[in-house]
Amino acid sequence: VGGSSGHVWKEQSGASDDTATAIDFDVDTNWNHSGTPEIDKYHGRLAITGKVQTTGNLVVTPYVGYLNASAGNAFYYVMSKGKELLQRLGNGKMFRLNLRHNVAAEPVELYGYDVDDIHPLGKR
Repeated sequence: VGGSSGHVWKEQSGASDDTATAIDFDVDTNWNHSGTPEIDKYHGRLAITGKVQTTGNLVVTPYVGYLNASAGNAFYYVMSKGKELLQRLGNGKMFRLNLRHNVAAEPVELYGYDVDDIHPLGKR
């Protein structure tokens, strides 16, 4: 791989500089409002799918409400499961997720997430 310094560098095969230095995975998803940002909704159980890893947990922190929502209680996606059905997200106009992992020699490869039940709240 050519570098801006004018040198040619050999790409390393591993996902970190060494087994003691983690590469910080810290990702915020976009705000999901299901096409109706003005309507309060129930957001059901979150499912995350990723490549099956030998070990590791991904910390998931939900933000449910509106654009100024505070962080909810964090929980874990166990990366050795591939797909895992997790907790309910709760009520609010929209939600986003913060996904975090920073352990050396534990790769993260996510394919996506889904919420099993989103419906508007209101009068009966």
